[in-house]
Amino acid sequence: MANELQPLSLLFQNRLFRIPDYQRGYAWLQQQLVDFWDDLVNLQTDRYHYTGLLSLKPLKSKETISWGEDLWLVENGYKPCHIVDGQQRITTFVILLNEIVGFVRGLDENKGKSDKEITLGYETVEEIVSKYICRKRPPNGVVTTYLFGYEVDNPSAEYMFQALLGVSEYLYRLRELSLMYDGKIPLMVQERANWPKKIGRNDPCPCGSGKKYKFCHGKN
Repeated sequence: MANELQPLSLLFQNRLFRIPDYQRGYAWLQQQLVDFWDDLVNLQTDRYHYTGLLSLKPLKSKETISWGEDLWLVENGYKPCHIVDGQQRITTFVILLNEIVGFVRGLDENKGKSDKEITLGYETVEEIVSKYICRKRPPNGVVTTYLFGYEVDNPSAEYMFQALLGVSEYLYRLRELSLMYDGKIPLMVQERANWPKKIGRNDPCPCGSGKKYKFCHGKN
């Protein structure tokens, strides 16, 4: 991938991202999330937000064998990639975008409308979801493939939305716009300082990722 600035719309074009199992889990805490949100809120209308360095590793077919049902997208021209660096920022972006979509769907003016009928900016919600969040395999849509996720963990809808997209209470609660308008910053569910002093390696990681501690923040 060229060493140049690229918008997220181009970055996500026909790519399937997976975080390799040797990478740590989602680890951003309140300060990083506050900084991220402040950057967006204070961004001037004629400027772009610099997301940061993102390092991708294109994968060969033999490296995606374990991806199972997700391979239908690769067979249809999507480029499989490992996120080597920058996964914290991209994870946060996906979480935030998912919550914005959920909020827009829940507006009174959109009740009863399909994603094809709801617009956000210059795109429909259906287009945004299929570009940045997930695609459903034709013809019946039984298989849901997320464009971004962890390689080893179950990439199903239940895992993605309950574990990955639920990992940050901070961004989840941004759905309540009063918090944004009033300038109130909700706290993470648990700061690292409040974690138990002793955590078993097979215990759930206190960060809320849904992983065992030894596979997340307890990985050495």
